[in-house]
Amino acid sequence: MGARGRTGGSVGRVPKVGVFIPTSTAKGGRVIADLDTRSGELYASVDGVLPGERVEAAGERDVAVGAAAFAGSRELFDAELAWLAGEEAGGFSHGELEDRLLVNSRELHRRLLDEHLGLRAEREARLGELSDADGERRGNVERGHERPLVTIFGEVGVRRLAYRARGRCNLYPADGALNLPVEKHSHGLRRLCAIESARGSFDDALAAVGRASGQRVGKRQLEQLAHASAQDFESFYASRQADACEPGDVIVLSCDGKGVVMRPEAGSVRSTVFGVGRPTGLEVAQRGNFVS
Repeated sequence: MGARGRTGGSVGRVPKVGVFIPTSTAKGGRVIADLDTRSGELYASVDGVLPGERVEAAGERDVAVGAAAFAGSRELFDAELAWLAGEEAGGFSHGELEDRLLVNSRELHRRLLDEHLGLRAEREARLGELSDADGERRGNVERGHERPLVTIFGEVGVRRLAYRARGRCNLYPADGALNLPVEKHSHGLRRLCAIESARGSFDDALAAVGRASGQRVGKRQLEQLAHASAQDFESFYASRQADACEPGDVIVLSCDGKGVVMRPEAGSVRSTVFGVGRPTGLEVAQRGNFVS
């Protein structure tokens, strides 16, 4: 989908050494180049910012870090269990319980996602070498670069390593591993906006997105997200080209012959003009025939 990001496709792992293209043409995930980070200032060397050794993928330290990373989610879940076991919840109707659990479950999932992304940021290891499409090496690495991501659960923060060079755009390999869109709205939220926009008006879509996710999206943002999802028509139909017909093949067409349902007071004019005995437009529509 161009620079706006794709919703499908597999995400490839980022190799330790290679050339990374700061556009959407990279296979698999995309390494985003932040165009707002061009700078002429000097940075510390790689080894002066981050240690060179890679943290082992498994071990007691990782288990402990992983358990501590979700402390906030555990606290929220335990508090919800305690409330459900208390006297206040015992006085709620089933509808009131549904409403409360729906809202609190969104916050729980938002926190789980946010803390998971935080854990991935802590475990992100520095790559040995990184170059952009022009072959310019990014020899300086900094932690703590964060960008927002608005999901179907709410907004979270994505922290990742920034690979920098004087006068060049920052590169973020973790953005490619996560397949993040350039804009701040997630693919899940964009998909929801596109589906609801296709059902009717944008105003109705806004209300439906709010009911489904609890997220407030501006009308202009909704229109932009729906437009961004309406892409790749040419490649889609190119991949679905039918084989050429052979002599003797039968082409079958399926047509919908149902008429338009009419209001009771909007009978056929011809039934009034030509007298009794001719069915009204409503009667014909109710039979499932086409009103000509």
